[in-house]
Amino acid sequence: MQPDTSTTYLKQGQQLQRQGLLTEAEVAYRQAIELNPIFYGSFRYLGEVLALQGKLDQAVEAYQRAKELNPKALWVHQGLGEVFLQLNKLGDAIACFQTAIQINPDFSWAYNGLGECWSWKGNRENAIAAYQKAVELNPDSETFRHNLEKVLAEQELVSEEEITEKVEDSLELGKTLTEQGDFEEALKYYRKDCELNPNSFDAHYQLSVCLSQYTESKLTVLESDPELGKVILQELQESNTDIDLSDLNDDAFLQALSEFSDESFVRELYRAYLKREAEPGAAEHWSHYIQNTSTRKGLITVFRNTPEFKNILSRYGEENVQKDIAIHWKLIKVSREHLPEKIACYQRCLELEPYFYDLYYESGQTLHRAGRTDEAILDYQQAIKIGCELVDKNRIEEALKCYKKSLEILPERHEIYYNLAIKLVASGKINELLCCYDQVFKSSEKSFHLYHKLAVFLAKQNFMNEAVTSLERLSKIPRLSDVYESIWKGSNQLAIVDETNPSYTIKIGVQEVYEYFSQTSKYKVINMNSLNEEDNIALKLAGLSVFNFCVIADVGYFYDHIYAHKFGVYEPIEPEKIKPPVFPYEKNIVETGYIYCICPFSGEILRSNQSFLIPGSPREVFAYRFVGKEVFYLLTGAQRGDKIGIYIPNLDMLIKFWGEASLYVGTQNINHLKAYLVSCWSSVKSYLSSQSRKMTLVVGFHTNIGHYVWDELTGIEYLCKREIVDNYYFFVGGYEYFSIEHLFPEIPSNYITHYDDVIIPHQDTYSVFKTIVENNHFVFRLSTAFMEDNLLNRIQQTSIKNCSQEFLKQVKEIQERHFPIILIQIRAHSRIWLNQVEGIASIINNLYLDYPNLAVVFDGWSLTGKEDESSSSWSMIDAEKATMNDIVAAIPSQIPVYSAIGATTFETVVWNLNVDLHISHGGSGLTYSSWIANKQGVVHLPAQMANAQGYHITTSLCRENLIPSVLIPSDQILDNNGNYECDWKIIYDEVLKIINNLTPTNIGSMQ
Repeated sequence: MQPDTSTTYLKQGQQLQRQGLLTEAEVAYRQAIELNPIFYGSFRYLGEVLALQGKLDQAVEAYQRAKELNPKALWVHQGLGEVFLQLNKLGDAIACFQTAIQINPDFSWAYNGLGECWSWKGNRENAIAAYQKAVELNPDSETFRHNLEKVLAEQELVSEEEITEKVEDSLELGKTLTEQGDFEEALKYYRKDCELNPNSFDAHYQLSVCLSQYTESKLTVLESDPELGKVILQELQESNTDIDLSDLNDDAFLQALSEFSDESFVRELYRAYLKREAEPGAAEHWSHYIQNTSTRKGLITVFRNTPEFKNILSRYGEENVQKDIAIHWKLIKVSREHLPEKIACYQRCLELEPYFYDLYYESGQTLHRAGRTDEAILDYQQAIKIGCELVDKNRIEEALKCYKKSLEILPERHEIYYNLAIKLVASGKINELLCCYDQVFKSSEKSFHLYHKLAVFLAKQNFMNEAVTSLERLSKIPRLSDVYESIWKGSNQLAIVDETNPSYTIKIGVQEVYEYFSQTSKYKVINMNSLNEEDNIALKLAGLSVFNFCVIADVGYFYDHIYAHKFGVYEPIEPEKIKPPVFPYEKNIVETGYIYCICPFSGEILRSNQSFLIPGSPREVFAYRFVGKEVFYLLTGAQRGDKIGIYIPNLDMLIKFWGEASLYVGTQNINHLKAYLVSCWSSVKSYLSSQSRKMTLVVGFHTNIGHYVWDELTGIEYLCKREIVDNYYFFVGGYEYFSIEHLFPEIPSNYITHYDDVIIPHQDTYSVFKTIVENNHFVFRLSTAFMEDNLLNRIQQTSIKNCSQEFLKQVKEIQERHFPIILIQIRAHSRIWLNQVEGIASIINNLYLDYPNLAVVFDGWSLTGKEDESSSSWSMIDAEKATMNDIVAAIPSQIPVYSAIGATTFETVVWNLNVDLHISHGGSGLTYSSWIANKQGVVHLPAQMANAQGYHITTSLCRENLIPSVLIPSDQILDNNGNYECDWKIIYDEVLKIINNLTPTNIGSMQ
């Protein structure tokens, strides 16, 4: 852990300042000053960031203090002079710049500052001399040259043609800076261009564009800051400690939206406080309320008192709701920072180019986003007026573009753009007009009502033939449902897609396709666990046999050996002492780059290197596409990668395999497969036609840490032992409990792609699917289901390296002071030991009688460091800590108690390495204590699980050289609705036996 030094905070502040996070940078600089109040540099940078925030008086104080601490610091005098210049204290500014020149006569920036001062004073002669000196000292500076040219132009020493040429060059430089993301520097050039040539349309337009992009960049930075809400609330409370935070937040919301119209204010109120859009008519209704009561604050109070808002508070928590409200108004406030200047640019551009209707649309959108709806409508109407004038001038193509733009921006506000429709129809352009609808809405059935509304409007205006044309237009548009079906069939060799049809060029939304197939697909689902006569008839009619499915589902060694042999692949000799993958099909993928299967129709042996990842529950599902007599998909999934079923598109038939496999696949998986393939069909088509593949392992997409270590990391360790791991790519999901970059440095870092936001089953895997088909990946899972010492040593050493020295020292001191140290796991969700509070307290109290030097470490939910505010981890941790507190309250206060609940995964490993024994829940609770740390302990779990999971606990079947733990027998457990009860004395007796065989000399594992 890096120490909190002045230098640390100074560097942190500089980094935050570069990112545009000025408020946060100010806090860091002040912390640096607090730790080292005599270093001038911290005051200098504080002055700089205060000036950027417009806190000019405070900036002067900071710079003055920096000057006192180091009178020879050039940039301190320069910065102070620039602040005085902004405050219009020109005499003070000149003194600062002259002092800087005395310190360093070749300091070009000071001469530039002098030039600005003399220019403001109207002394152009001195200004020119200062600027010329700056250019002489730094001839490469565009800023210095530009300032000189500007003042020369004001002296009429430069011709109009030269000014135009200079502006054009400067505009190009501004565009380059904008593309590089240096918006502040670009804005300086654009603003000076507008001053030099106020009649330049390009200068004013590019300035408006840059202002928009600058605003968007600031919004992006803010939205990506996970601490934004917290920081905003802290700032509010710090300046008003005596006022309730919710009142401060409401006042800030009111201030940020002060220029919004009442209706726009209401809409934002719904979004910020109720987390939804206003229902139809609500904005108008509540705007009347505001007008009648003359207060917006009163309306916020009304909203806060609604049951809906109170339900939101209950669901998300007071703090999170306050953060969301704060973020909402903050983003609005930032979005409006450059609004007056942007609108002024639009107005000047329209003065210069009256027929440039695009600007009216842009201006309207800017005003609309700023809540100035009435003004926005006037701009939209002006754009349509220009469109009508273009028709009168027979500039039809431009008029159609104007109409198309109106459809894109405000499709439902037809009363605004129908005047232009009448003009176009009267000019005989009904078909061209309808083409605008086709191009904008791209066959979307959600837009069909707009064709109908146009037809009705035209009929009312007595354009009956054109009304008929509008209605009949729909009959010629392919329905999206037809497009979906056609693409799906084309992807499975059941139809040919007409790629020349413009309907197939539209952007297809994955959610819309999923909903369509969910509602319309008529699946035939056959479960091999419950095969009946009707199922047998269906299989027979389709030409399928149960025997073939038995062969496909078989995971034995010999079938896959035979499959590979058919394609000339002979079983390689496995390197000695390397545990092979659980499933032979996985080993074949590693050895050959293909998965093998027989055709369910003909029995022909096939191979495939086409795989897709789709969501499943509780694990992701892999769909391997084969082409036999027909296209079919072999589905694998479950906890370890079992073969779970076959899907045949032509029959819309899903065959679920025997055993528990049937629990892990359903029609929702196939709906996802259809949605993904259809929405990405162009990339899928390219993927299917390519043979080149990037072999890619998928890890970390599921919540269970036990299976992450047991069933995913073991696969990577297998590749390492084979010395082929650097041939594989890795897709890593949001549950990467231990970083594979840290565990396996053999893997090239650019071969690892993280999907931290993808967590099965809570999010879909669409982003992963797109990467697969766009970059030709062949994805699969790989597991040996056997944890070797080498892998577990990697985890141990990596964990130690990723803990602070302070933490390691604390654990070491605890270990040296106490014996025995017992780690006790708390579980507060599912499969709970119902009487664990009383039971654990009793165990501790009785142990303390015999072992007064006892120490207790409570263990529970751990953190990866990737959790955000919405993570369920926090509620788990809170619940487990509450249980721990109840236990602590029932034991003597002098017993040392430590908590690993909510610790990082690395810290949790270290805690487990340095205890003497543990009391753990079965299942994933064993990952740290038994599997990684290999400590003795006592394990309890529901009776129904005890027999099935006993081998995990008492044998080395899944962990090399396992030190067995004691499993409480199932006949001593009483199951109760998924939870269970257990007599603490039974656990206590086993714990006592273990302690009696331990001595203080054989404890400790941290090296």
